Amino acid sequence: MSGIAAQTLQDQERERQRIEDRRREQRHKTIMRVGLLHGAGYKELCLVRNISAGGMMARVYRAMAVGETLSVELREGQLLSGTVAWSRDWYVGISFDAEIDVEDALATRWVSEFGHRPRLPRIDIDCPARIRVGSRFYAARLRNISQGGAKVQLFKPLAAWGDAALSLLDLPPLKSQIRWMFDDFVGLSFNERLPFEVLALWLQDHRAIEEARAAEA
Repeated sequence: MSGIAAQTLQDQERERQRIEDRRREQRHKTIMRVGLLHGAGYKELCLVRNISAGGMMARVYRAMAVGETLSVELREGQLLSGTVAWSRDWYVGISFDAEIDVEDALATRWVSEFGHRPRLPRIDIDCPARIRVGSRFYAARLRNISQGGAKVQLFKPLAAWGDAALSLLDLPPLKSQIRWMFDDFVGLSFNERLPFEVLALWLQDHRAIEEARAAEA
């Protein structure tokens, strides 16, 4: 074999290996990505640990059964349908109903929240809350929450806008800015992002309390 032919074969082999490596990376990518699980009657935060064209592994914060069907939202409005293939120690493996383009699924994050920072997945919730604005306190109900902010419903109008602090059971006061008011609803932007694990575990505890109360009723 001539030197030119041998070099050509080597180049072809390197190109083949490069393509295979890229395909392997596409098939299985290790990440740390916050997502939303949409199931029958619930919407929950999860932390995606790895993902491939055919499925993903995630840390979850509710008991999930093998065979359960759900959808995964990695960016706003993009739902990937699948089935729980296995569940162990608060981790689940989800098999997608159809293969996905991994790069495309991860390319775009959540759109803007309050117009100045990345929007983070929000969870609808109904629980008591209290807002402090200046020296005045207002009773409220928490209606949704994310790592970056919250929507609350007030029982009486605020006297003024400005700096605020949101108080929730078992969480330290969350210093915030009032971003909008509409009727009796107020949008808050937290000064510091609430750590994902803190929020997820708080939601898990709140759900456990609500389920216990329902069982006693």
